[in-house]
Amino acid sequence: MNRRAAVTLTGLLTTTLLLAGCGGDDADTADGGAEAGAADHSSMDVMAMNDPDATPAYDVDGAAEGAFTVLDSAPPGSEDVAGEAWLAQDGGTTVSVELSGLEPGATYMAHLHAEPCGTDDGGPHFQFEVGGEEVPPNEVHLGLEADDEGNATATTTNDREVGDGAPSIVVHPTDLPDNRLVCADF
Repeated sequence: MNRRAAVTLTGLLTTTLLLAGCGGDDADTADGGAEAGAADHSSMDVMAMNDPDATPAYDVDGAAEGAFTVLDSAPPGSEDVAGEAWLAQDGGTTVSVELSGLEPGATYMAHLHAEPCGTDDGGPHFQFEVGGEEVPPNEVHLGLEADDEGNATATTTNDREVGDGAPSIVVHPTDLPDNRLVCADF
């Protein structure tokens, strides 16, 4: 199995564990916290959802760019999280993110969303086949791990273009999947 296939397979298996990722309307609690009994995703191999060999989206002509803003559902202590996201479409989709102010060593998940940030914090995950599987390649996911300074970068690709169906990206901690941390509109 080649490296790209191994990374893709590992990413698929890992994101299967995440399933709803940012939580859905049924799983959100009134205070934005994780539902009782929610799975702990802190041990997931989030780096498998990155493509270190991909050209970052910000290096693709015509890439859309957006700045992250902290959401009301962010865990306490997240006020200083900031960064940018890029979405490029050139026969496929490439997404890159750069964040700072994260908890050092913590892992995070990011997903393209079907609504702008101002609409229900990005609404549901973008899916190529609405109602289909909640994992790549039907969704576009990124995994991030903050370094010792609280910075993280990631790039992921998908063979299909999202068109105008994914106007935002949302990041959340893997151990608090119902707490949407930051959102950026493209």
